[in-house]
Amino acid sequence: MKTLLIAALLLVSSLSFAQEQISFSKSNLKGSIQWEVGPRAYDESIFVLKLVSSDGSPADLETLPEAQLWMPSMGHGSSPTSVEKVSKGVYRVISVYFLMTGAWELRIKVTTGSNAPETQVLSYRIK
Repeated sequence: MKTLLIAALLLVSSLSFAQEQISFSKSNLKGSIQWEVGPRAYDESIFVLKLVSSDGSPADLETLPEAQLWMPSMGHGSSPTSVEKVSKGVYRVISVYFLMTGAWELRIKVTTGSNAPETQVLSYRIK
């Protein structure tokens, strides 16, 4: 029984959440989203957003990116998320609450220099 428990713990600890790619063409930024927790309904989800410039160097944004949840079928969002800068081009997004199961959008907005804000949308089916 102890061996089975250790094997199960090793399996769970080796699982990694999928990394998703995101691109902001007007801003010449590319990035990735790596879920640390979730995405899941009812409880907090957490992800890391990494952004790089066209030359591959970490993006140095003047303002923090924004992350907004939206549920199109219900016409509402969720509570505001919180974005914290971890390092140049790396942001941790906490307080991500999918309030119910169903189809959700994660809207990521960035602003670079004098460019207008640019938003990209990722779709999720939360179970």
